Amino acid sequence: LHKEYRRQRQMCIRDSLAIPLLVRELGADLGQTGLVLALLEIGGLCAALPAGYLTARWSYRTSGLVSALGFAALSITGWVANEVWVLAFAVFGIGMSRALWSVSRHAYASRASSVAHRGRLMATLGGVHRLGHLIGPAVAGVLAITFGLQILLLLMGALFVLAALSSAIFLNEGWTSHRRIQFGRTSRSVSDGTINSQMFPQRDSVDRGPTQGVTSLSSVLQSQWRPLVRNGVPIMILCLVRKSREVVLPLW
Repeated sequence: LHKEYRRQRQMCIRDSLAIPLLVRELGADLGQTGLVLALLEIGGLCAALPAGYLTARWSYRTSGLVSALGFAALSITGWVANEVWVLAFAVFGIGMSRALWSVSRHAYASRASSVAHRGRLMATLGGVHRLGHLIGPAVAGVLAITFGLQILLLLMGALFVLAALSSAIFLNEGWTSHRRIQFGRTSRSVSDGTINSQMFPQRDSVDRGPTQGVTSLSSVLQSQWRPLVRNGVPIMILCLVRKSREVVLPLW
């Protein structure tokens, strides 16, 4: 029975996230495990709007650097955790750092590219992200079986230190080749393919930078609560289905 348990556990590590198993190893029951895992998304939810505000106030380099270093520090905190509540704190902070990281990278990508290449850049960014999700669990499974589950949090922290250094060194915010883009009404001549004066890429002559046009969170919530609710509820339902593979399957 012990050999069969180890075999099933190794399969679970290879095929899913390790955090549910790590929480269980610290002595949590199923309800506590679900709560700790929920803190990852609760942290992201709490930090989503502030992340947009901070990205607008700070530079993209600063936002990426802060989120990556926060992610690394909290991953190491989870690595040394020997109590469930310490790991829960780390998971909540990781969710917040992940929100800032996601907002800052998409904001930078959209601003650093021209309109003609923005869709291709976003598709490439999403493809690279999913490639990491494909390679990461396979490598993590081998490491977890060999060295234990907690080594994965240490490795995650080290990778985000590398990401922070990359953001600090290689991120270009000179904006010499791309100016701020204003969007207007769109119309295109189908017959000859020409674009009239109201076609969307209308550019300012001066780049205003990320600190201009910052709107308060309260005004966003007051003016946009209908689309937030209308679009947010279906997204929440889809996320509930997607998260089942990361939570229900490992615990089962």
